Amino acid sequence: MDKRAVRRKYNILFLEHGVKPLGGGQVNTLSLIKGLDKDLFTPFIVSTQENAFTSEARACGVHVEVISFPKKIASLGRNSVKYDPYHLVYYCWHVVVLLKRLIRYININQIDLLHPGDNIMRIVGGIAAKITRRPAVCQIMDDFEVNTTSRILRTIILNTMDYVLPVSDKAASFFRKSGKNNEKVITVYTGIDLGYYNCSMPDSGLCEEFGIKDGVLVIGIVGRLIQLKGHRELFEALAILKQEGVSVFCCLVVGDGPELNSLKDLAFELGIASEVIFTGFVKSVPAVMKCMDILVAPSHTEASSRVVLEAGAMQIPVIATKVGGIPEMIVENKTGILVPLGDIQALSRAIKVLFDENLRKEMGIAASDRIKSLFCNKVTTTQIEDIYLKAIRE
Repeated sequence: MDKRAVRRKYNILFLEHGVKPLGGGQVNTLSLIKGLDKDLFTPFIVSTQENAFTSEARACGVHVEVISFPKKIASLGRNSVKYDPYHLVYYCWHVVVLLKRLIRYININQIDLLHPGDNIMRIVGGIAAKITRRPAVCQIMDDFEVNTTSRILRTIILNTMDYVLPVSDKAASFFRKSGKNNEKVITVYTGIDLGYYNCSMPDSGLCEEFGIKDGVLVIGIVGRLIQLKGHRELFEALAILKQEGVSVFCCLVVGDGPELNSLKDLAFELGIASEVIFTGFVKSVPAVMKCMDILVAPSHTEASSRVVLEAGAMQIPVIATKVGGIPEMIVENKTGILVPLGDIQALSRAIKVLFDENLRKEMGIAASDRIKSLFCNKVTTTQIEDIYLKAIRE
């Protein structure tokens, strides 16, 4: 679309629940906001809570409004919805209250387009968009399970959004299965800031800080310490390697979460406690990735995995599970290795294959080249900007 024909700046409202810790979806949104052409668009944010996302957005000069909303609803997972009359009335009442405040905000700030970032906000934002006669666009960063709640959400999203932008063809397939409004479902891959995730960045000295010795293969896993990220499977695979006599490795576990203590106990039980280093939350992921030779992403479900792309951008080969949109991000045996979900032996073998330094280097370079062409944030931001303009003009 010809952006030169734009006669004025458009106000884009991003909606976030604000309850959960900063994750891939919020990082994607911040990256998009930072990359938007500010001669064409002015971003606004409405969140239900103050958190790291709102703080970073404010630091970028974005106007942020916090509209309080019960945490019980804002943090509600789509598979934990209760359909009994009491809970349905409770949900609906608070949604109506939020909706009224949101409509007022849209009108006062002359919002031109809404971009909700999670399921609660997709529902509220979609209804608000219809009432105020504004277009709405949402990205889909979840790998939806096929169940009643997901089908209801799909119906609401397809009937209230002008465009639906899944981050993988796998995520898009769930929305296209409905057979309706398929023309509004457009895959837009996750974009990575190649200036931030850069293999040529200077050594931060973290390897020495973590006590990692020269000649030790560093295996990394990055993400919230929750069951769905597959830390347990990785630990079991590492235990197999050690039992086979392979001991010149260590594992950097980057992140924090509710599974921390149980994972520490598991590492001790499996006899790999001396090889596993829990870094906790780190401010600079690229700095700690600089220490890694391999990144492992044994997730149980992912519509798109930012960490796979981040590692690839830094020329780090990835071993990941064949779930969700991950197979679209890795060219098997060229930019990384894919293993079946839950196959501990296959995961162990894949790690052993990548003890080959030349193969790691070859895969890392191929991964970086692919990220530059398909998953660069400048490319994806331009795609979304064109969709914004199309939705507004339509």
